[in-house]
Amino acid sequence: MMPAVAQTLAENLAEGSSLIDTEQIDFTPSHEWQGLGSRLNLYGYDIWENQQLQQALQQTKNPTNGDRSPIWYDVFFMLTRWEYAALGKQHLRSEAWIQLLPHQVLPEGLLVPALQGYGMLPLKVGRSRLMDTAALWKALGVLLHLAWYVAVTVHLNRHKESLIVQEVLLTSIS
Repeated sequence: MMPAVAQTLAENLAEGSSLIDTEQIDFTPSHEWQGLGSRLNLYGYDIWENQQLQQALQQTKNPTNGDRSPIWYDVFFMLTRWEYAALGKQHLRSEAWIQLLPHQVLPEGLLVPALQGYGMLPLKVGRSRLMDTAALWKALGVLLHLAWYVAVTVHLNRHKESLIVQEVLLTSIS
């Protein structure tokens, strides 16, 4: 789930910008690639079950689906830009912000295949749901600086996942 969301965000960031391409987007903590030139860092840091969406769906749930309805999660990323020139850093951060800000949802056509099948996915940009933002930066081992926080609400299909697990178990037993 996390790689599919990261890939979707990276492709959407790179698609509409002349300044950003997917080769400039890194998913590892930024201290691991300092000195390698300018990079956009999309660091996944948390996953929470979306209780509000789950409760809303439970009220409209079809009883014949039973336990097959998907579970919805908010997947959180921190978007930062590392570059030697401060002005370049600000410009590229702004470019990334402009790419994400207009979207309150990610249309299904912009999603990677693993996320398709449930329509548009909600996207929130700008608010951190962390209790202590500084603690995240400290854990990354870098100095605190400007970052955008991005949350995408995605589904995890219980039935599909259990079929995959069963298939793997059957394959490994044979």
